[in-house]
Parts: sequence; structure tokens; C-alpha cells
Amino acid sequence: MHFNVKYLQPVFFIFSIFIAIWAATTPYFRNNEELLLSAICLPLSFSVALFILAASVKRNSNKSFAWLALLVVGQAAALQLIHAGNLIGYQHYKTINMSLTDIDFFCLAIIALQACITFIALKSTLKKIYNWIFTHLNTWKTIAILLAITTISIAPSFNRLIQAQELLLASFIQIVNILTLILLLKSIPQETLGKLTLKFHQWFGDPDSSSKKSSLDRFAIIISIIVVVISALLNIFVYEQHPHIPDEVTYLIQASYFSQGMLSLPPMLVPEAFNIDLMLYESSYWYSIFPPGWPAALAVGSYLGAPWLVNPVLAGICTLLIYLLAQELFNRFTARLITLLFCFSPWFIFLAMSYMAHTMTLTCAIAASYAVARMRKSPEIKWAILAGSMIGLTSLIRPMDGLILALILGFWALGIKTWKQKLKLIPVLGLTTLLTGAITLPYNEALTGSATEFPVMTYFNVTYSPGVNSLGFGPDKGLHWGGLDPYKGHGLRDVINNNRQNTFAVNIELFGWSTGSLILVIVFLFSGTARKKDYWMLWIILTVAGFHSLYWFNGGPDFGARYWYLMIFPAIALSVRGLFFIGKRLPDEKNGMTQAVTGVIALSIVSTINFLPWRSIDKYFHYRNMQPGITQLAKQNDFSNGLILVKGNRFPDYMSVASYNLTTPEPKHPIYAWDKDLSTRKKLLQAYPNRVVWLVHGPSITGSSYKLVSGPVSGKELLNQKVLQR
Repeated sequence: MHFNVKYLQPVFFIFSIFIAIWAATTPYFRNNEELLLSAICLPLSFSVALFILAASVKRNSNKSFAWLALLVVGQAAALQLIHAGNLIGYQHYKTINMSLTDIDFFCLAIIALQACITFIALKSTLKKIYNWIFTHLNTWKTIAILLAITTISIAPSFNRLIQAQELLLASFIQIVNILTLILLLKSIPQETLGKLTLKFHQWFGDPDSSSKKSSLDRFAIIISIIVVVISALLNIFVYEQHPHIPDEVTYLIQASYFSQGMLSLPPMLVPEAFNIDLMLYESSYWYSIFPPGWPAALAVGSYLGAPWLVNPVLAGICTLLIYLLAQELFNRFTARLITLLFCFSPWFIFLAMSYMAHTMTLTCAIAASYAVARMRKSPEIKWAILAGSMIGLTSLIRPMDGLILALILGFWALGIKTWKQKLKLIPVLGLTTLLTGAITLPYNEALTGSATEFPVMTYFNVTYSPGVNSLGFGPDKGLHWGGLDPYKGHGLRDVINNNRQNTFAVNIELFGWSTGSLILVIVFLFSGTARKKDYWMLWIILTVAGFHSLYWFNGGPDFGARYWYLMIFPAIALSVRGLFFIGKRLPDEKNGMTQAVTGVIALSIVSTINFLPWRSIDKYFHYRNMQPGITQLAKQNDFSNGLILVKGNRFPDYMSVASYNLTTPEPKHPIYAWDKDLSTRKKLLQAYPNRVVWLVHGPSITGSSYKLVSGPVSGKELLNQKVLQR
């Protein structure tokens, strides 16, 4: 009896739906608070894989869909083997030295099965792959590429044995996924490839075209809208419209008092009860240590009651600017691929979800770069003014990035064709940059008393020791923050460690690919086919990394290598150039580029299915134990005219609620104070005698969310009844 394969379609659909429903309803994938655990991503990926198989049953390209399903399940299993979590730290693969759970062994079995299927299927193709590699890349280049890909696949570890085990596992997983991708591309039928080639020409344009026309079109607008929607939804459902990093809390407070026309805040009645990180406290005022650029933009959102929407909107604008800049540098095909990969980049999307300053920094940097590109082609004053304004504004957001951008674009501006044009435009560019950046001088003067003394430097000098936060090398630099700053002082080993950590972070976060995000960049750099523009991209990357090597801290693992964020455009551009190198040399000359583009899109789709939700649940939901539970209590109880005493650690318990205080307290708005100790509580009750008091325990005490333990009660009653014992 012949089995009709079409009957598999409803079976796959039914099992796909069943697994999704089971995963969503079983308590196995939820914690005690009924919140989702990242382990749910594994069965959901199985559900998606079965859906892919069901959709492919009646297609002649069903083999390629099967390999795509295997890529989905393989990466999902690999992610479950990673120990990341929502506390600060770099992710690592679990090794045999760790206590592996049943799900870990299950995932290892999936990866082993993927490897077996892949190696068996490749048996007849290995010789062709070998010949292709050594035709286009010689022996030493191939070895160098493999070493580079595997070396950056893990974060540095002080335990050499664990690091060796992790390196072997990570390298094995990457190689298996690369080979699985090759099988996917190899199995696409010629007829399907022909149709895809026509579609890609329709969507992206001709890859061989040399014409460059800078304009916005429907493609760019749709992509930018998608970026805004995705990052906004992530802010709502993952970030819960709540700050999770101390910097973000301070930014929001600074934006709040900026929106009211203030440069600083009047002192609170009990300063120790409102003390948080990254704020400077003077006798008559207190203020944020950060430059004014980003908080000023965030203040617009704060004034409108939607600070959470500022970064998503900026990310959408940035996407449009990226498209314009890419068209100035490359043809439309390349420009559209670059823009599409930005849309797929978890690094780009997650920073757009946050309240951090980097999205605005990148937006200004791309705008400045586009203006300089236009100035080189059309030497008009308006482009010099726009470029200088954007460079200066970047320095008002992140001064180091402003300096780097000024250096890069200053050199690029020297490419203006004639000396007459250079003498006319470059002084305007420089003057506009200086005038815009100089806004920080009166700002510094108003806060620190010196135009050249930045608040951030005052903070570190006062809080820690003089010179600890300055650029350069020496034993007095840095704070020796464990794994984030493992060595005392700042020297060569710090530079090496910081660059290793950041390179690893970029390799993970740039695209979230199971093959490693930098694989195309590495292949291209060793290909020997780089052109002048490619060397410019590489120079930008090295300049960003080089300047930040002068600083003792690498930025940590929050949102990837965020201090290196200016290199995201050249990194993606070089990835696309690597794609061209491979696509133009595949055996199928007519459809080689189509195969290469299909591979990149497949990896990005798999990353969207797996990496984006896994990272969202595993890391960024309640990241660093910062959570908005206090707002839920405020909705359930009438906190108006209340003094809410938050008991717990300064971070995260009080830091997490500090941004909900009004900068100028109103009678009907609650005041959130840190219940630091008995003495502080007495002072608070005496300072705010007319406020109703609520006692709340923070997550560090409850082990979950904020919990109301007492209230409402009057401060006078508490004092009289001596209900002050903890």
C-alpha cells in the first residue's frame, strides 16, 4: 500500500498547534508567579518547525523547508544549553562540570541528532565543499577563518578547563549549523531558485547595478514602521515600560526635571531616603551626572507622557537614515540588504526597546555621515551645517562617541573634490560642530562650577577617587568590578580582555545567528577582495575599538557591546560584502547571489523565531531584578497623598521605584522613599506628617514582586504606636 505524503500535512499542523497550546498552558514552563520561563522557547520552536514542515508538504522545495525546520530546532536546543539569565554577566554554555538537567540532556541529544543527520546528508558533498573552499580561500586563510570563528564563539573565562569544554561545544554547534545551512541552500530546486531570483530582483534590485540614487521609498518606510512597532511592543511586553539599568533610572529622572525647565532638583527633606546611583548630591541641589543631549530628547516623551516611545520612534528615523546613507555608498541592492539586516538585528532592536542613549547616538551619527556623504557629492553649506550639528549633538549625548565621530567624518570630509570647496565647507563643518558641542560648557558651569568639569567626572572623583574614571592607563584607573573589570588598574591585559568580551558580544547580538553573527565579516576580511570603501568600514570599526581601549570599562553585557555601538553600520555593511563574495563564487553562477541572500534571510528568520523571544524572556524581562510591581500596587491601592516606604536593597528595590517620584512633589501624588533604616524612617515620618504611610517590601526580601505589608496608616500613628521595628 502506497502512503500518500499529503496526509502528513494535517498531522504536522495538528501536532504544531497541540505543542503550542500545551507549552502555553502547562505549569512546567512557568515560575511560582505564573511568569513564563525561557525554556518555553524550545517547545514553541518545535511547534514552528512542525508548521514549516506542514507548509512544505505539497511543495517541490520540501527538502529545503525540512532543513530550515532542523535549523530552527537546532538553535532552540543550543540556546537552552546557555546559562545567561537576567542578572548582569556574560552568557556561557553549560559544561560537564555543571549540574545538567533533564532538559539539557534532551537538548544535547537534539544537537547530536542534528549533527548526525547533517553529516550523513553531506557525505557525498564534502569533497565539493572542500574544493570550493580551497579554490577561493587557500589553506592558511581557511585555518585563520576557522580559528577566528571559534575563538569569538565564547566569552573569556578564568577557568581554563571550563573554557576549553565550552569552546569545543560552541565551535561544534556553529559548524553543525553552518553545514545545515549549506544543505538547506543546496536542496533548493532550480525552478524555485529561478523564481526567487526574479523576486529578489523585484524586492532588492539588480545586485550588479552600479547606479546610486539616494531617496526614500515604500521599502524603507515599511521597514522603519516594522522597527518602530517591534521595539515598542518589546518595551511594553518585555521591558514593561520600566527602567532596568541604573543609567535608565537616572535618564528618566533627568528627563522629568528637564521637561519642567529645570537643570537640577531642589534637595529632598530626607536626602538619604532618596539616594540613588549616578546622581550628585550638593547641599542645595542634586542632579544627574549624564550629559544633557539624550535626556533632553527623552524629556519630550516625558512631557507627552510617553518616554517609552522615544527610542522606538528614533529607531524608525534611524532606519530611514541608514537606507539613505547606504544608497549613497552602495547600489540599491546592497542598501536594501543592509537596511533589512538592521531590522533583523537584535542588537539594534533591543537597544531601541530600552531607555538607553545609544539609539539617539546612532541616529545622529548616521545623519551626520549622510550629510558628509552628500557634502562630498554636492558641496553645499547646508550639508556642512547639518553634519556639524549632528556631530556636536552626538558629543552632547556621549562625548567619547562624539569625538570618534568627529575624527572619522573629519577625515572623510577631506575627500571633497576641490581645495576651494574644502576651504569653504570644512571650516563650517568644524565651527558648527564646536558651537553645538559647546552647549555643554554652560551646562557644566551651572552644575559643577567649572565649564570643563563634566558631572560624570565629578561623580567618580567624589564617590571613588580622583582620576579613577579618566582615559588612559595606570594602576589608578577603574573600579575592579569582578568579571566586568577583573584586573586592578588599566593596562594591556585589560585592553585584551575588554576587546575579547566586546567582540564576543557583537558576534552574539549583531544578528543572533546560530552560525555566529560575524561569520560573513570574517570570511570577507580574509577573502582578499576588499575595496576602498570596505577599508573605510574596517577603519571605523578599528577606530571605535581603539578609542574605547583607552577607557578602563568595556560597557558590560547590557545590550551587547553597547560602547561599540557606532560600529554596527560598518559591521552590517561588511557582512553584506561578505555575502557578495560568497554569492558571486557559488557554482550556480546564475542563482548564486539568490542562494547567498536566501541563506542570510533564513538565518535571520530562525534568529527571530528563536533568539529574539529567548533573549526577551531569559534576560530582559525583569532584567537585573528591576520590575514595575510598585505600579501594580499603586493601581490596586489608593497611593495618592501617600508616603510609600520601600524596604529592601538600594538596588534594585528602591532604584526600581525612584523614577516614579515627581521631581516637584504634589499633594495628590505619592512619594516613594527608601526605608533604609530605623533612623531614616523616623526622619521621613517627621518630615511628611500629613501623608498616609504605606509599607512595602521589595523583591530582594519577597523573592518575587513588591508586596504591601502595611497601610494605609498615618505617620503620627506609627510614631505613637512605635510601630518602627523591622
